[in-house]
Amino acid sequence: MHAVRHRDLLYVSGLTAFGGEAQGASAARQTQAVLQQLEAIARHEGGDLTG
Repeated sequence: MHAVRHRDLLYVSGLTAFGGEAQGASAARQTQAVLQQLEAIARHEGGDLTG
């Protein structure tokens, strides 16, 4: 995973369900796991996913 903040934007790459409990699960569950990771990163950087 890689995250870079530039001004008011946060660029994130490399998020997957690989290596987590969602690995091998349905696409919906894997998507949920990736979105949870993204939300945690956004919170860590002082933001959220509300846009």
